[in-house]
Amino acid sequence: MAALRLEGPPLSVAFRRERLLAELGSDCEAAVLEAEPSAEFWRSIRDVAPLSQPADRVVWRVSVAPNRGAQIGEGIAREIDAGWYLDWGGGLLWVAVAGAEDGGAAVIRGAIRGPDGRGTGHATLVRGSPALRLAVPVFEPQAAPLAALAARVKLGFDPRRILNPSRMVEGS
Repeated sequence: MAALRLEGPPLSVAFRRERLLAELGSDCEAAVLEAEPSAEFWRSIRDVAPLSQPADRVVWRVSVAPNRGAQIGEGIAREIDAGWYLDWGGGLLWVAVAGAEDGGAAVIRGAIRGPDGRGTGHATLVRGSPALRLAVPVFEPQAAPLAALAARVKLGFDPRRILNPSRMVEGS
């Protein structure tokens, strides 16, 4: 399913909606949601409701270039038991993983890097057990030079290391 949200002045929205429906023609099924059902639908997307059940699945938020989102989602689902969907025109990938010992971290972060290791993006562990959150980095691990720079910046703002020690990055 592809969902499109049109916003703006009512006449503009109506014109663009009719043009899109005409472009789609009879090649696919199309539905138009009016104000309240539309707001409810987009709230469910924002709240990751399509991946909320079963509750024991690990949920990741993956940001990548929009032209890579679907490819990465398909690649992850081929390697592990995962459901996924895209938002932000393909640049935000939500992934729910079942049964992977590391919550899917290795597969997801490997998919972001790509076969040549040069892909860019980052994955954040949004929902996982406390044990998993201790076992894998919640945030995308930074390259050593960037991590060192971030540590120096944090130390500059917090020389006594009293603000959220090790909350974002272990040892910081």
